Amino acid sequence: MRRFNGMFIFVAVLLLFAIPTTVFGRGKQEGSGGDSLKIGIAMQSISTNPIFINAVNMIQKECDEQGYTLIAKELTNGAEDIPSALENLEIAGCNIIIIHVLSADTVAPLMGQLKSKGILVAAYDTNVEGSTYCFMADNYQVGYNIGKMAGDWLKKTTGGKGTAAILTYDLTDEFRKRGNGMEDGFYEICPQPDSKIVIRTAGTWVDEATSATENILSAYPDINVIMTLGELGALTSYEVFKAAGKGKESNLGIFTAEITNPGIAAMRDGGIYRGTISVELDKGLYEMFLRSVKTYQTGIVDKEYAVTYFPMTQVTLENLDKYLAD
Repeated sequence: MRRFNGMFIFVAVLLLFAIPTTVFGRGKQEGSGGDSLKIGIAMQSISTNPIFINAVNMIQKECDEQGYTLIAKELTNGAEDIPSALENLEIAGCNIIIIHVLSADTVAPLMGQLKSKGILVAAYDTNVEGSTYCFMADNYQVGYNIGKMAGDWLKKTTGGKGTAAILTYDLTDEFRKRGNGMEDGFYEICPQPDSKIVIRTAGTWVDEATSATENILSAYPDINVIMTLGELGALTSYEVFKAAGKGKESNLGIFTAEITNPGIAAMRDGGIYRGTISVELDKGLYEMFLRSVKTYQTGIVDKEYAVTYFPMTQVTLENLDKYLAD
């Protein structure tokens, strides 16, 4: 298993190391003008999270160019929506389904039925038996890198003295790992008792992050560090601080993972939105989509990339321009 290294590496590996396996459905050779493919995507926050919106837009553009049909389903209620979403995508005649595996136990019982219908399933976020490809995080390491980045900043700013808060989502095992990583990374740089994480609470989605940040401002008005699970929570928290007149505090910093245009704009403000761990999630999902299409068309699974992990690059205002240029 390797980390995502870009399309040129993927193509080279596909040509050199591809291993024949089951042909999914009838398939269609690329550029052949045969039956159009139907692609289904079922994800949480697909209409609100900027990184997911980017990914869907990239996939939609490719589908439009190739004459494929894209059907997107939002898992509004989380894992409980997965069975009905998969059933609806199956009934719609999807050849390929990309599923946000919020609960492996919920998805796993359905894999046999999908595979028997010749449907190729690609899993995002958590690997599940029966999926052909998976793009996922080492969530502990993502959190650990967020925590270290926040700790490094606090060390330089206050000598490592201060308070921190974590806005996360502890209802799933994988996201709990990211929160644990934040704690460990932060305390490695800024150990107690000089620093302290005073609260760890739900704050991934807009409503949660708004409420959590307002509560933090009320209970801990001199908070120094906010660490969040992902960009959506960080951007929401940033807006709450700005509304409270604290968007430019010199001893306050927000740190997260993921980077899209709204995050870039927030960082360029030169205020408290200080850093992120880029995981190139939108590009990774897009490449998993391309890989899935290729496999459906040719019947060849690229075992070298059966499971790929998010890359991790620290991005701050200081290296933002170089990161974007690269």
